[in-house]
Amino acid sequence: SDTPVGQLKGHQGRVVHVDHHPSGDYLGSASYDGSWRLWDIATQKELLLQEGHSREVFALRFQKDGALVASAGLDGVGRVWDLRSGRSIMELTGHAKEIFGLDWSPNSYQLASGSADNTVRVFDLRKICSVYEIPAHKSMVTDVRFFHASQGQAMDEGGDGGLASGQYMATASNDGLVNIWTVGDWKLQRSLAGHVGKVLSVDVSGDGNYIASAGYDRTVKLWGPDDLLI
Repeated sequence: SDTPVGQLKGHQGRVVHVDHHPSGDYLGSASYDGSWRLWDIATQKELLLQEGHSREVFALRFQKDGALVASAGLDGVGRVWDLRSGRSIMELTGHAKEIFGLDWSPNSYQLASGSADNTVRVFDLRKICSVYEIPAHKSMVTDVRFFHASQGQAMDEGGDGGLASGQYMATASNDGLVNIWTVGDWKLQRSLAGHVGKVLSVDVSGDGNYIASAGYDRTVKLWGPDDLLI
């Protein structure tokens, strides 16, 4: 049907990012009005309006168990919020410019942020600080995404030299590349070049076999296992 099943109204500025709560019952939205909001999908009602950023909010990501949510934006600061209390429990500081991308590690205590300062920072909730800074690209980092690769073992056995089984992180940038990093030592494993100009977002299939990227060149590219050969 061309008719929407519902509308979530309340933001006073453009909505730039949404994320589903792991329960599937709620939706979070980040807006240029300087706030992020939590919505009940069934009733289409606003459950929480959170203000805490000094500028536009650009990114929002829920932790996998749904207890925490991270937000970040054009003030160059990220925040981790406790959804039960609605309070900010940690600031993500260190970036020199705007933050455009966020993602939680599967371990639920690490969080990565991508910034216009061309770096990705990894934060540890247990230590309440940034634990690693990656000079990730030659231009602003627009998106980050953790993923698990499992197909690499079979590829390695066949002598094709694919990604080994393990945890990885994909980053997108205005330099036109999608970079693949190993989690832990944060070493660059692969650069995927194909877009003409800026890469605006990246996502990974649940099985880790395919990476999708969207570019300013008005294309969406799907990268398969053969593209991840080293």
